[in-house]
Amino acid sequence: MFEISKPPVIGFYTLPKLRSRMADPTRNVPLRTVSAKQRSSFTELLAFGLTREALDAIMEMVTVMNVVENFIQGSLENADLLALSSMRDHARHRLWSLPTGEVLLGASGQFSLYECFRLGALMFAVSLFFPMPRSTGMPQELMQRIKQWIEQTDIALLSSLGVGRFFIWLLTLTGIAADCLPERQWFEEKLTDLLMLEGVSTWMEVESIAESFIWVQSACEEGAVKLWEKVAANLS
Repeated sequence: MFEISKPPVIGFYTLPKLRSRMADPTRNVPLRTVSAKQRSSFTELLAFGLTREALDAIMEMVTVMNVVENFIQGSLENADLLALSSMRDHARHRLWSLPTGEVLLGASGQFSLYECFRLGALMFAVSLFFPMPRSTGMPQELMQRIKQWIEQTDIALLSSLGVGRFFIWLLTLTGIAADCLPERQWFEEKLTDLLMLEGVSTWMEVESIAESFIWVQSACEEGAVKLWEKVAANLS
């Protein structure tokens, strides 16, 4: 079991032949590629504390998730499911191996933004990329950590600096995961406050922002619409 604050003890390993299949550009070729908008949305976060190492790990997850979606939609050429499974395992291991903000910057460092980025990527991973059921306790622990770091972050300031869109994605994603849990109301209220700051008033705008980061419409839509109904009522 992976731990939020500790990297995996054992490194990632695959057999050489399988590693070659994973790297083969003629295998698992998606007809629909990752959008430039997604890449730029994450790259822009480098100016606010996201490290290059974390960006590369997140973009690997984005890339593999895109391949998986292409496979599901029948738009993946020369599919190699064993290689694809190993690609997903490697991306997952790399993501969980990212250091915490405290390890990276020290106990006195200003690392709340970095932690929000890291924890947000892990939230997507346990929700959709490599799902972990609530019985593991992992989704709830991530929700609590995300709540803790957001409470230490001046979202109004970040909104004025241009990072509000990321937090709309993060609060929407985590709010969906918190359905029927005590934490749900807090995420609804924070998302409402942020949308008002950002001048966002429609679901189409929220969905466009979410898709500019990483989003799986087929898996997220039902929960997102349910969340939006509550938030929209608060906005009106």
